[in-house]
Amino acid sequence: MIAMALAGQPELLVADEPTTALDVTIQAQILELLGTLRRQTGMALVLISHDLGVVADTCERVAVMYAGRIVETAATDRLFAAPCHPYTEGLLGALPPIDGPRRPLAAIPGGVPEPWAMPPGCAFAPRCPHRMPACTAAMPAPVSLGRDHIATFHRQAGFAEARIVIGAGGAGSRPRPGGSGDRHPRHRGRSARRRTRRRGVCHAPGRRHDARQPHF
Repeated sequence: MIAMALAGQPELLVADEPTTALDVTIQAQILELLGTLRRQTGMALVLISHDLGVVADTCERVAVMYAGRIVETAATDRLFAAPCHPYTEGLLGALPPIDGPRRPLAAIPGGVPEPWAMPPGCAFAPRCPHRMPACTAAMPAPVSLGRDHIATFHRQAGFAEARIVIGAGGAGSRPRPGGSGDRHPRHRGRSARRRTRRRGVCHAPGRRHDARQPHF
């Protein structure tokens, strides 16, 4: 399937879960091949994945989706270091730590709403630990958090700013494919050599995205 998509030498490749059900060795080879072809041809890449390690290692910019809508978008380093939307925080909080003391993984309570039974206002409100009355009254508008960082939620005084300050100290670490915290030597410095845009989309498991919403 990947070979068929690349045969026409496209200017843009939309890769929807290209590494699903592959072991980590084959997964790394596929991603390395896509990176090589992209650098050689100047092809842009939109990666859709639930694997945060793949997204962190492959993309320069990430858009997190929930129930068919983009809830947060930012440069990859910034989003993983300072997530602001509660859903993004929940996704990263569910990842096992690479080092340090063991801790219980934080699960997001509840489940993703069915498309025909969407709650009023923010779709994530029934599962959100920070919900307030405004969350169920109206759909939240995008909030600019600086440096091309946008999150869609009802802003509380100091809420987003506090999370950005906490993340600015480097507390957030980007997960890597295969569970390794350090890059292989051949990957080091690759970001400086990347010339074309790669953008990732993470969306809620088991739900189709809304084609009417913009993708990044």
